[in-house]
Amino acid sequence: EFDVETVQDIIPSTLPKIEINKSKIITAKDLLDKSHALFVYNNRLNRTLTTMNNENKNLTEKKFPTTDAKNALTGALKGIPKSFLLKIQEKQAEKAKELMTRSVGQIDEDRMMNRLPDIARRIRTYFVQLQRNVMP
Repeated sequence: EFDVETVQDIIPSTLPKIEINKSKIITAKDLLDKSHALFVYNNRLNRTLTTMNNENKNLTEKKFPTTDAKNALTGALKGIPKSFLLKIQEKQAEKAKELMTRSVGQIDEDRMMNRLPDIARRIRTYFVQLQRNVMP
């Protein structure tokens, strides 16, 4: 049972102040700089951000025939509800964000987990070949 009388009193403190003149992200470069500062510990994301920066600097404007591609895409997606397409796009963006922000430990753990079914199948085959009564 929880004894309320033995709990220490709460120490009052001031509320955090709202920063009205806080810097806002205006351009993509600002966004990349802020994300670089946040995710410096993740080498993969860091390399991606620097590569994107370099590509954006070296990128020359090229014109491609986009009308044919747009017509083909709209024809293929004809009859599919917009809300369904938006849900799919949101899920894809969420997965991409999750993959970009994973740590090296999480990536290694996923790699090991993906190998588990193959290892289990090989162990089962080994015991079946030895005709042991261990496996069903």
